[in-house]
This record gives sequence, structure tokens and C-alpha cells, in this order.
Amino acid sequence: MNKEIVLVVVAILVFSTSTFLINHYFLPAQLINIPQTYLFFTLASIITMLILVVVKRKNLDIVGVSFLLITTIKAGIAFWYGKNIIYASEKYNTDRFNFYIVFVLFLLIETLLTIYLLNKTPNNPNNYINLSKKI
Repeated sequence: MNKEIVLVVVAILVFSTSTFLINHYFLPAQLINIPQTYLFFTLASIITMLILVVVKRKNLDIVGVSFLLITTIKAGIAFWYGKNIIYASEKYNTDRFNFYIVFVLFLLIETLLTIYLLNKTPNNPNNYINLSKKI
């Protein structure tokens, strides 16, 4: 098994578990199902990162665009999943806060892991355009 895949999956699982425990015990929710929300975002993040690892192996140049596309699709699905929380009355502000924080935290960890994947590229001269050559 590839070392990058294991590292990405373990990082997401550790992050997800630790933030879930903090969120579950310190910010009780009424309308939102916290374990279900964390499960959704954890699985979506793992799938996103696995796709990015495969894309990186095929073509390094489109990893960033792939990340943006997958994140946009995931944001749309998250909005559809959480629309009853987003449009809920003022009584459910804690739930709305929970949902937004979970979304932003997983977006942050995915962004950091994507940066890690992009920076871990071998320094092969063929990966870069040499602008110092005279034509």
C-alpha cells in the first residue's frame, strides 16, 4: 500500500476523531446529528484525498483544479444535507455554528493535506518550465 494514502487516511481519521470528541462533549446539538455529520465529512474527505492521490500519480498539473472541483461538489452536497440547519430559527444557533465549524475544519485539513501532497513532489527538472533558457 502506498505511504501517501496511509498517511492521508490516518491524518483524517485522527483529526476527525479528536474534533468529534471535543465537539460532542462541549457543544451539544439539538437539531443536527453530530456523529452523522462527522461521518459524512470524514468519508467525503477520505474520498477526496484518495482521488487527489490518484490524480497526482496520473497528472500533477491538475491536482489543484481537481481539488477545487471536488470541494465545490462537496460544498453543494453539504449545503443540501444541512439546509434545514442553515435555515432554522434563531433557537438553533448552536447547531448552525456546529455545522459551519465542522465544514470549515474539514476544509482546512483537506487544504493542508493537498498542500502536503503538492509539496512532496520530487524535484525533477522535467516538472518545471525553465524560463532562463534563451530561445
